[in-house]
Amino acid sequence: MKLLTCAALSSIIFSPLIMDTNYKSSTAFAERSNNSLFSPEAYDIMALCGAPYTFSIRENRRCLTPSEVAVLLEALKRPEFTPYKDIFLIMLYFGLRPCEVHTARIENGYLISRNAKRKGGKIEYKKIPISERIQGRINFSIDFSKTASVAVLEKKFNLIFPAEDLTPYCLRHTFATVCQQYVRPDIVDIWMGDSPERLVGRVYTHFSDEFMKEQMDKVLFDI
Repeated sequence: MKLLTCAALSSIIFSPLIMDTNYKSSTAFAERSNNSLFSPEAYDIMALCGAPYTFSIRENRRCLTPSEVAVLLEALKRPEFTPYKDIFLIMLYFGLRPCEVHTARIENGYLISRNAKRKGGKIEYKKIPISERIQGRINFSIDFSKTASVAVLEKKFNLIFPAEDLTPYCLRHTFATVCQQYVRPDIVDIWMGDSPERLVGRVYTHFSDEFMKEQMDKVLFDI
């Protein structure tokens, strides 16, 4: 059986011909879910792939399963992970690349970080709304500039998932997949800071801060 990646599946589900239908139905889908970010219903849309299916976009970069998210959150309660807890949660709830966290800052209800996906030395920043659903879960007063190196983060992440082939980058893909259940994929691409090539033909204007906040509020972060 042929397995579809997240990217391939999105190109089918969110194609221009059926975009409007899927976007409208996604709102109803979100309302039908049991308010859990990683509830079984949140993955129903992926069943279009058949079973089994994969979230992988590239090796070692897939979405966490609901049970894996539960393992992660439980592990982050342990004292040895205290220095890394908020960093991993930032990646899970904002989709930052591991190498971007140290550039992050909080400003007027947004998390702003440098976009590492830009070529030619161009400096660009991502502006991601902070959902009210995650208020109190993350200590936003931490000094992001002192974030551990990517190598250290990968080592600590591996302590949580020693038998699985997972990396911190999987948190980014988990964020993207979950968000696409509730908002348009072009909005998610903007939050993710994906390359302009992916946005061509889909983004025609700059969205207002108010609109972006409204979109983030649609995403259910109850886990």
